[in-house]
Amino acid sequence: MPRPLLTLLILAAWPASAARATDDPMSAVLDAVGWTSERRAGLASDQPLTATDTRDLLLLADRLQRFAPQIRADTAAAGKQPLDPVEMQVQVISTEQLQSGDGATATPYLRVTANEGDRPLTLLANDVPDAWLAPGVLPQQAEVVGLRIRDGAVVAIAWRWLPEVARYPHVNFGESVLASLGVDVGSLDRFVDGGRLQAVESAPFYATLAAMRQIGPHQLVRFARGNLPTFAAQWTDDPAAPPRERALAREVMTIAEEGRYPIAPLFNDALNQRGELYLLEGVARRAVAIETAAGAGARSVSAEHGVDRYYEIELFTDDSRNLPVVFCALELPPGFPLGDKIEVPVRAAGFSLKRWGYHTRRQSPDGGDKPQLAPLLIGRAPIVLSAPADAGAAWGVIVGLSFAAAVAAVWVVVWRVNRSDAAFERAVRERAAVPADQLSRLGELDGLSTDAADRQNEGP
Repeated sequence: MPRPLLTLLILAAWPASAARATDDPMSAVLDAVGWTSERRAGLASDQPLTATDTRDLLLLADRLQRFAPQIRADTAAAGKQPLDPVEMQVQVISTEQLQSGDGATATPYLRVTANEGDRPLTLLANDVPDAWLAPGVLPQQAEVVGLRIRDGAVVAIAWRWLPEVARYPHVNFGESVLASLGVDVGSLDRFVDGGRLQAVESAPFYATLAAMRQIGPHQLVRFARGNLPTFAAQWTDDPAAPPRERALAREVMTIAEEGRYPIAPLFNDALNQRGELYLLEGVARRAVAIETAAGAGARSVSAEHGVDRYYEIELFTDDSRNLPVVFCALELPPGFPLGDKIEVPVRAAGFSLKRWGYHTRRQSPDGGDKPQLAPLLIGRAPIVLSAPADAGAAWGVIVGLSFAAAVAAVWVVVWRVNRSDAAFERAVRERAAVPADQLSRLGELDGLSTDAADRQNEGP
């Protein structure tokens, strides 16, 4: 990274008064955190890091975390001096929880053992994805942005984890789908259960919304339906489990046997369901457009991901006991009504992120609005199951056009049947005889189809 940019980034993280003018920009940065030129040079030696060095390096990494995208963009121009930025593709082998120093000034951190290709690597990190701390998850491939300490050692600023396969219970199917869309699964750890969105949750929230551009709503439905048996297999009626857990497991298994996703885990097991892909059917009773800061042209996290608007829908299912699920969609179907009093039967496939706090109109014991928690899901768009009664003339036009198209399609089919000959029949037989491996590949290609193809090939 060019020195002036790195200097600007680091100085932005410390009070301006902490740095003094110097001919060497990096020296000014290091002076701001108590480093000397000799101390920096010592990072290149084989001497073990002191507790103070480790603490200051971790502080530096923590302050630079919000600048990770800029640092990542400029690592190609960096040299090989201590504290130069690096970006690496690594295989994470293990993590070990440690602390630098003793007493009140001790700083907890993690020592991560990894490989960069064939080269062993040691990383110091303030944190890692929560799943990596569970047994059986590592090794995992990941990207890391950090600062070089010495050959074979780096202090990590930010991780990017894209797990390729699900490993229940620590990596669920939905997380593997999000990873295939480029969403950093480790960033989902930032979601805090309960309450509205917090600043720390903005980046993964908008990253997930933006990723929905790459996948159609019908494709998400197919993925969710295909994963239902695996999802249900996690739940067993264990006699040794607490009564509450047994009741939840029995409800999940009963509803899954009916071919539906249960709503209960989203309310009662939200942490373990984070990132999972759900398919719900119910009635949308409220839908509002949310204008983001990006829509106003302001610099923001939403602008970084190109999301200037999304839609917040309150969905009620048969088993939600008149409590809503909040479904945040990147878009709506044409003519979908907005308002606080709508009745639209929909199917919605989305990724569970947290329980979202809201206030009801019912009074709490202290006289104020009663706080409630609703599951928050993100998806591409709801799929309308039937035209709502209050949607207006737009739905009539859509239904009319759909009917006309259906009539035309029937006419074409009849015409083709009447004009069929031996060559056409042979072509049909050849299409029916596609080998199994090719059928699998065709399914994968269909999975990457556009929304138009989704709507053409599969109805609601």
